[in-house]
Amino acid sequence: MPWKASRAVDLKMEFVARLKRGERMTDLCEEYGINRQTGYEVLARYEKRGVEGLLPQSRANATMVTDEIAAHLYRAGVLEMSAPCPAR
Repeated sequence: MPWKASRAVDLKMEFVARLKRGERMTDLCEEYGINRQTGYEVLARYEKRGVEGLLPQSRANATMVTDEIAAHLYRAGVLEMSAPCPAR
Protein backbone atom coordinates (compact mmCIF):
# COMPACT_ATOMS: atom_id res chain seq x y z
CA MET A 1 0.00 0.00 0.00
CA PRO A 2 1.74 3.20 -1.14
CA TRP A 3 0.21 5.54 1.48
CA LYS A 4 1.99 5.10 4.81
CA ALA A 5 -0.78 4.73 7.42
CA SER A 6 0.72 7.15 9.94
CA ARG A 7 1.14 9.93 7.40
CA ALA A 8 -1.62 9.11 4.93
CA VAL A 9 -3.81 12.14 5.69
CA ASP A 10 -0.83 14.52 5.58
CA LEU A 11 0.37 13.05 2.29
CA LYS A 12 -3.12 13.25 0.79
CA MET A 13 -3.45 16.90 1.88
CA GLU A 14 -0.07 17.67 0.34
CA PHE A 15 -1.07 15.80 -2.83
CA VAL A 16 -4.32 17.78 -3.18
CA ALA A 17 -2.58 21.09 -2.44
CA ARG A 18 -0.06 20.45 -5.18
CA LEU A 19 -2.84 19.55 -7.61
CA LYS A 20 -4.63 22.80 -6.73
CA ARG A 21 -1.42 24.72 -7.46
CA GLY A 22 -1.49 23.31 -10.97
CA GLU A 23 0.83 20.33 -10.90
CA ARG A 24 -0.13 17.48 -13.20
CA MET A 25 -2.08 14.50 -11.84
CA THR A 26 0.09 12.01 -13.75
CA ASP A 27 3.35 13.44 -12.41
CA LEU A 28 2.11 13.55 -8.82
CA CYS A 29 0.69 10.03 -8.92
CA GLU A 30 4.01 8.72 -10.17
CA GLU A 31 5.89 10.61 -7.44
CA TYR A 32 3.55 9.41 -4.66
CA GLY A 33 3.51 5.83 -5.96
CA ILE A 34 -0.23 5.63 -6.59
CA ASN A 35 -2.22 5.04 -9.76
CA ARG A 36 -4.20 7.83 -11.38
CA GLN A 37 -7.54 6.31 -10.39
CA THR A 38 -6.52 6.56 -6.73
CA GLY A 39 -5.36 10.15 -7.33
CA TYR A 40 -8.71 11.12 -8.81
CA GLU A 41 -10.56 9.36 -5.97
CA VAL A 42 -8.56 11.31 -3.38
CA LEU A 43 -9.29 14.56 -5.20
CA ALA A 44 -13.01 13.75 -5.50
CA ARG A 45 -13.31 12.92 -1.78
CA TYR A 46 -11.54 16.17 -0.91
CA GLU A 47 -13.79 18.22 -3.20
CA LYS A 48 -16.90 16.55 -1.79
CA ARG A 49 -16.08 16.52 1.95
CA GLY A 50 -12.96 18.64 2.44
CA VAL A 51 -10.21 17.41 4.77
CA GLU A 52 -12.69 14.99 6.39
CA GLY A 53 -12.86 13.16 3.06
CA LEU A 54 -9.15 12.39 3.34
CA LEU A 55 -9.53 10.54 6.65
CA PRO A 56 -9.56 6.72 6.56
CA GLN A 57 -12.92 5.48 5.32
CA SER A 58 -14.76 2.60 6.97
CA ARG A 59 -15.74 -0.13 4.55
CA ALA A 60 -18.18 -1.75 7.00
CA ASN A 61 -21.22 0.33 6.10
CA ALA A 62 -20.89 -0.44 2.40
CA THR A 63 -22.13 -4.01 2.85
CA MET A 64 -24.24 -3.83 5.99
CA VAL A 65 -28.01 -4.29 5.82
CA THR A 66 -30.09 -2.78 8.61
CA ASP A 67 -32.67 -4.88 10.43
CA GLU A 68 -35.42 -2.78 8.86
CA ILE A 69 -34.18 -3.42 5.33
CA ALA A 70 -33.65 -7.13 6.08
CA ALA A 71 -37.25 -7.41 7.37
CA HIS A 72 -38.56 -5.69 4.23
CA LEU A 73 -36.54 -8.05 1.99
CA TYR A 74 -37.79 -11.05 4.00
CA ARG A 75 -41.43 -9.97 3.62
CA ALA A 76 -40.89 -9.46 -0.11
CA GLY A 77 -39.53 -13.01 -0.40
CA VAL A 78 -36.08 -11.86 -1.50
CA LEU A 79 -34.30 -12.87 1.68
CA GLU A 80 -34.54 -16.04 3.74
CA MET A 81 -33.91 -15.81 7.46
CA SER A 82 -31.02 -17.92 8.70
CA ALA A 83 -28.70 -18.17 11.65
CA PRO A 84 -26.35 -15.21 12.08
CA CYS A 85 -22.89 -15.49 10.61
CA PRO A 86 -20.23 -16.57 13.10
CA ALA A 87 -17.78 -13.95 14.26
CA ARG A 88 -14.43 -14.01 12.50
